Amino acid sequence: MSGCKAAAIDHSYEMVGLARDVNRQAIAEERLVIRESEADHLPFADAEFTCAVMTGVFGFLPNPAAVLKEINRVLSTGGRVIVYTSTKKLRGTPAAPEPIASRLDFYEDDELKQLARQAGFTNARVERPSLEEFARQSGVPADALSLFSGREGQFLIAEKH
Repeated sequence: MSGCKAAAIDHSYEMVGLARDVNRQAIAEERLVIRESEADHLPFADAEFTCAVMTGVFGFLPNPAAVLKEINRVLSTGGRVIVYTSTKKLRGTPAAPEPIASRLDFYEDDELKQLARQAGFTNARVERPSLEEFARQSGVPADALSLFSGREGQFLIAEKH
């Protein structure tokens, strides 16, 4: 065990309940807190965390700049945020199927970096690694591995100074 603690939010009462059920032991051991909240109004103190991670939700956010600014607020100096999202090339694929894809905003790398800088982050960069090996190791079926072999997944990585 690493000694780390984590917190999570979701705007959905049902998803918060499900996450609490699945993570009952970690919550009981006070290693995890799960709260119902909107991402642009986080229920945490200033500088409470050293890192923040968001995966698969950035494209759904109505105001991503406000969310990044709020994440910046709850990070301590030197803290990092990592956001995983996908490029327009995945629109209509199993990674971003319709009708969901029509509800998503897709961003160019430069747009992601600009949003992070506007929120007060520095050293903002976007990386696009192949995730095929991780997908294979986690048991993704062989016929779906090609979705992870390209470079259409984007990792926005930014630091708070």
